[in-house]
Amino acid sequence: MQYARELPLVTVGMTSYRHAKYIGDAIESVLDQTYQNIELIVSIDYCDDGSVEIAQDYARKYKGKVFVQVHNERLGASGNAQSLLPLVRGDLFCWFASDDLMHRSKIEEQVQAFLDSPDIVACYHDMQLFDDASGKDIAKFNVDYPMHRPLEGAVAKDLVSLGCFIGANAYMVRSDVLRKIEFPHKVPRVSDWLLLIEIALLGDFKFINKPLMAYRIHTENLSRVFDISYEKIAYDWLSNREGIDAEDIRKGLIRLYFCYAFHYFKRKELSLGFASVRQSVSRLQSLSDLGFFFGLLFRIMKQKCRLFLKSLCN
Repeated sequence: MQYARELPLVTVGMTSYRHAKYIGDAIESVLDQTYQNIELIVSIDYCDDGSVEIAQDYARKYKGKVFVQVHNERLGASGNAQSLLPLVRGDLFCWFASDDLMHRSKIEEQVQAFLDSPDIVACYHDMQLFDDASGKDIAKFNVDYPMHRPLEGAVAKDLVSLGCFIGANAYMVRSDVLRKIEFPHKVPRVSDWLLLIEIALLGDFKFINKPLMAYRIHTENLSRVFDISYEKIAYDWLSNREGIDAEDIRKGLIRLYFCYAFHYFKRKELSLGFASVRQSVSRLQSLSDLGFFFGLLFRIMKQKCRLFLKSLCN
C-alpha cells in the first residue's frame, strides 16, 4: 500500500452507552490499526459508568486523533449516531461500537477495496461473533448464516426484501455519499438498516470475504431485543420512500413474519408463531413469491444445521 500521507483520511465513528467495561479495548483496537491515517470520534450517550473518563484519557493522550463528544441527556442509539455525523472530516467513514474489536488490518483492507474499485460507494466484510462470558467464537455473521448471505453490486432491493445482511459496524462508506442522506433517526433500533438502504440506492457495494472485526455477544446487546414492531415501522417508512419497489416491500414482510414465526416457536409461543406464519403466507401473490418463501425455509434449515454441526465441533 502507498504511504499514509497519500491515502484518504478515514473517520471512525464510535457510539457508546454504558460500556466502561469494554470501551478501552475497543479504542485500543482502532488505534492499533495497520492503517494510521485515521481519526476516531467517540460519541457517548448520557451515562455515569466511567466511560466518559476512559475516553477522555485517550483524547488527551492522542490529541488531534481521538475526539470525544459527551451528551448530557439520553438520546438513544439512533440519536447518538446522528449527532456524530456533522463532526466527520474524513474522505471515508465507518461506524464502530464501543463493545466490539477491530482486527488490525480492517481499515487498511477496506481502504484498499476503494482504491481497487473506485466506483463503489461502500464496502463491507464478515464479522466473527464471540461470546463475552466464555470468550469462545460462535460463528461468522455472513459465512455461517445463510440468511445473511453476502451480496455485492446493487444491493438496495436485496436489503429491502432480505433484511439487513450487512453488519452495522462492518461497512465503510464514502463520506460525500453519506452527506447526501438524511439519517433516518426517527425509526429506532433499525435506523442502521434503513441508512444502509439509503446508501445502496446511491451506488454499488463490495464484499470482503474476511471477518475483519469481532462482534461481542453479551446480555445488553441492542440486537438481542425481540420486538417485531420496529421492523414493521421501518417497512411503513420504506413504503413512502421514492425509489423503493412495493414488491420488494411485500417480500420483505413475507420474510419478516416468516423469520419471527421461528422465533416465536423457539420461545414456545405457539399462537404467535402460527399467527406470524399466516401473516407471511397471506402476502404470497405469485409463483415467484412462493419460490421466495421456500427459499427462506431452505436458508433457515441450512442455517440451523450448520450451527448445530458447528456446536458439535466446538
